[in-house]
Amino acid sequence: MTAAGRERRAWDHLRKVRRFYDRESERYEIRRYGSSDGRVAHPYHERLAILLEMFDAGGRDVLDCGCGPGILEPHLLDRGHRVVAMDLSEKMIERARAAVAAHPSARDVRFCVGSCERLPFPDVSFDAVVCVGVLSYWPDVLPGLREIVRVLRPRGQLVLQASNLLAPLELESRLLRRPYHRLRGVLTGRDLRDADFPMRSYVPFRLEDRLRRVGLTPVARRHYDFRPPLLYRVAPALADRVARTLLRASASRCLGLLAAGFLVKAEKEP
Repeated sequence: MTAAGRERRAWDHLRKVRRFYDRESERYEIRRYGSSDGRVAHPYHERLAILLEMFDAGGRDVLDCGCGPGILEPHLLDRGHRVVAMDLSEKMIERARAAVAAHPSARDVRFCVGSCERLPFPDVSFDAVVCVGVLSYWPDVLPGLREIVRVLRPRGQLVLQASNLLAPLELESRLLRRPYHRLRGVLTGRDLRDADFPMRSYVPFRLEDRLRRVGLTPVARRHYDFRPPLLYRVAPALADRVARTLLRASASRCLGLLAAGFLVKAEKEP
């Protein structure tokens, strides 16, 4: 396939992702953060807590690359940052605006629609970039990482999240995701073909190698979501207890490879 053909296929993929999240925007928060069901809410709250522990950027200008409905923005504002919240989905941007409208520092947030592969910002614009829940949708990780490096200032910080290719739970998700969306479409009578797009997972140390290739130095990695496959569907309370126990013991990188997700903090070379 030619370079033009690859680029066209990549943008077709991103348009499908955008249509899916435009449609799902109203249910996104409830399904991921607002539910008391441990099968859904727990790993997302866990991820947010770890991200906030890792994020210690000293500068003020922060880009949230893939902001979704604005879950992170109030936390960044509380820390005194100026934030640019960007998402591929216009509907998600509308949700993010509403999420921070009542915050005392709402004037310090700027919103825009855009893609991480073509960031609409000048070089060295930000002290830090946060990239959570986004890498799974990138057709190729390197162009997006190079764009992030371009807009980061020297010694700027990147915190990114990815799904762990080696995790048992991730294997279950890859096997069941497409059949699930097709069955859901049949049962609800809704057209969910836009949900039928490939999602990428990463081996943690190989993703760190890619970070080094573009001029970023990994300085920390944390793992989360140790729910056992299948058990969390039939006995969520028990699965939650197992996950919390493994999380407390996850300082070992070998044990961390069982986790469904991980976050990496990296710094741009001077």
